[in-house]
Amino acid sequence: MANNVNTVGKTFAVVTALCLVCSIFVAGAAVALHPVQARAKATDMQKNILEVAGISVDSGSSVADSFKKNIKTQIIDLSTGKPVDLAAEKALGKKACVTGDADSFDFKSAAKNPNCTYEVKAENVAGSVDSATIDDVLYAYPMTADNGYFLYYDKRYLSDSDVQPLDQ
Repeated sequence: MANNVNTVGKTFAVVTALCLVCSIFVAGAAVALHPVQARAKATDMQKNILEVAGISVDSGSSVADSFKKNIKTQIIDLSTGKPVDLAAEKALGKKACVTGDADSFDFKSAAKNPNCTYEVKAENVAGSVDSATIDDVLYAYPMTADNGYFLYYDKRYLSDSDVQPLDQ
């Protein structure tokens, strides 16, 4: 009988090598597609805002072009109700929760930024905090009753002078 070259060890070596090669391809594809996914996510958000505003995407133009033409994005300070002037806050040396501009705002980064957070349990009614807490872990709690942070409006109907803080 001839020597059998197909051993269990060689089979596992081939399977392991194949798994490693495939995982490298999958990881490479995930990394390569990340920018495409980010653009698709931004386009989807813009499309949803246009749809809610009742604005159709102009034929021959992209969602981004229609959004830029028709919608203005502003960052609103919830404590004052006024638009945030990032340049002025930076000049005053304030540690802003928001960096960049409204169009590039990153919700995940803001959630991790200590300038954007506050002690929920200490500053709110215990009953409302307890309703969002399970096993001493606070899973969610709204910062405000309306949860608004951005103001999107249709520039066809409202000018910059029409959109002012509520206290003016």
